Amino acid sequence: MVLLEENIASRFYKMEGHYFLSHSAGLLPKTSRTVLEENFFLPWEQKGGEAWSDWIPSLDGFHDSLARLLNVSAETLCAQRNVSSALAKIIFSIPRPIERPVILLSEQDFPTTGFVLAQAQKIGWQLRFLPKSADLSNPQIWQEAMKDDVGLIFITHVTSNFGAKAPLGEICKAARAKGVISILDLAQSVGGFAIDIEKIAPDFAIGSSLKYLCGGPGAGWLYGDLKRIAECQPLDVGWFSHENPFEFDIHSFRYAPDAKRFAGGTTSIAPLILARNGIDLIHEIGPSTIEAHNQALLQKLIDGLPEKALASETRPGHRGNHILVKTPDPEKHQQALAAKGIKGDIREGALRFSVHLYTSKADIAALLTGLEAIIDL
Repeated sequence: MVLLEENIASRFYKMEGHYFLSHSAGLLPKTSRTVLEENFFLPWEQKGGEAWSDWIPSLDGFHDSLARLLNVSAETLCAQRNVSSALAKIIFSIPRPIERPVILLSEQDFPTTGFVLAQAQKIGWQLRFLPKSADLSNPQIWQEAMKDDVGLIFITHVTSNFGAKAPLGEICKAARAKGVISILDLAQSVGGFAIDIEKIAPDFAIGSSLKYLCGGPGAGWLYGDLKRIAECQPLDVGWFSHENPFEFDIHSFRYAPDAKRFAGGTTSIAPLILARNGIDLIHEIGPSTIEAHNQALLQKLIDGLPEKALASETRPGHRGNHILVKTPDPEKHQQALAAKGIKGDIREGALRFSVHLYTSKADIAALLTGLEAIIDL
C-alpha cells in the first residue's frame, strides 16, 4: 500500500474532523494566502494600473504549470472562468460537420455540461445520450455508439456521481479513426490521477482547478490540439484573444494563433495565482504518487464496507476517487456523520465520500466507524 505521510494534511487549510468532499472542492494549501499577497495584492499596492507587468507572468505561470502536469505545450492551453464557459467557447467555435450532426454524450455527465451541449442544438447539432445504465468504463460501449452520423463525442473521464472512469486513450483512438471530434471533461480526475494528454491525443479537453487540483474556484481551463485550434473561430472574443493584445486598433481583430484565441476579455488573475499554487504542490508530491495514495485508501474504504452498501463503481482501474454508500436515510445519516466531524454529501440517494492526498488512514478508520452505526458492517 503506497501512502503519503500522515502529516501532509498540515500543509492545507483543514477544518477539524474528517474531510471527504474533494469531489466538490479540494482543500487549499496554506501557502495560498502568501502567494496571493505577493503576486496579486503587493503589485497592485505598489504599481496600481501598471501591475499588469507582474500579473501577466502569473497568467503565463498558470499555463506553464498546468502544461507540465498534462504533458502538453503551454500554447495549447487557455485559462477560463469555469468548465461551462470553456465548453461553450469550444462548441460555438468549431466547424460543424454537416453530414455528421450528432453529439454523443452520457446521461452520467455533470448537468452543467449537458446544459451547454443542449444549446448547441440552436446551431444544428443533435444530442444522443448513452443511457445512465451504460458501463462507461467499457470502451466497446463507446465504439458501438459512434455511428456514422456522430461528429463529436463528449467524454467525462470520471463521472461525478457514480465515479465511472472512462478509458480515454481507447475512446479517443476510435474517435480519430472515425473522424469524430473528441472533447474530454477532466474536472473530476486531474490532480487525482496522472494524465498524459499527449498520449491520449484528444482534440479538446476542459477542466477545473477547484477539485483535485486544490486551487479554488474561478480557474477553469481548456486544452486544444493546435490543428483543431486553427479551425476554431470563437465568438466570445476580446483583447486577450487578439494576436497582438496591445495593438489597440478597433478596426483590426486577428485571432491569436494558439489557444489564447479562446481567452476573450480581461482575465481574472487572482484565481489563477491560487490555482497555480495548488498545481505546483501537485507537481511537488507527484501525480502518480497521489494516484497510488488515493486508490490505496479508497480500496481500504471499499474493503471495509459490505458490497450491498456500495452504489458506485468500485473496480480498480475503472473508478475515480470517490464512492457512493447506500443507507436507509441518507439525509439523516449525513447529518449524524457531520455531527461527528465527518464531511460528505449526497448524490443519487446515497452518501458520497472522496479521498485525496491529505486523506489519512485515520480518516478512513473514522469514516468506517461512523458508517458502522448506520449500516450493518
